[in-house]
Amino acid sequence: MHAHKDTMTDYKLVLLETQDDYVEEGKRQEHALAHFYAHFQEKGILAYSLRKDGEPVLTLSVQPGKFTDHIVGYRNRPPTDDEFSILNPLLAARGIENRYDPGTIC
Repeated sequence: MHAHKDTMTDYKLVLLETQDDYVEEGKRQEHALAHFYAHFQEKGILAYSLRKDGEPVLTLSVQPGKFTDHIVGYRNRPPTDDEFSILNPLLAARGIENRYDPGTIC
């Protein structure tokens, strides 16, 4: 039995599937994800939202080769080291490699 609460249980990686999902994520995070919906569909790029207690923390794109290169938070802020320590095991569990590159725009 653990004496402290496991912080991983507060976080979920949510696949954004519909155009409405993209619009909602963009509004909540105040970034332009919604504008990429058609491009992502055409190129086979997936979008995920890292959420804590249901609230978006990071938005990321996953390329068809099962790697992510573009990850942003609220108003396109870069992810923090603490966020990566939470995100990376969730990505690894899905077989997704983190190749974050702050200069990449999908």
